[in-house]
Amino acid sequence: MASCTSGFTLSTSLELLVLAAVGVLVRLRQYASGRSLWLDEATFANNFVDHNLG
Repeated sequence: MASCTSGFTLSTSLELLVLAAVGVLVRLRQYASGRSLWLDEATFANNFVDHNLG
């Protein structure tokens, strides 16, 4: 099997590339769905709105 200069095999590099591509596709799907806030952001916003500053 061919080897890259960093010590990873070609199959390992390909697996990492596929994993990164899947991550990008999942992220793009979330953006395309029109969700304005992620769960942690929504929780923070609700917490901020519900609490009195005074």
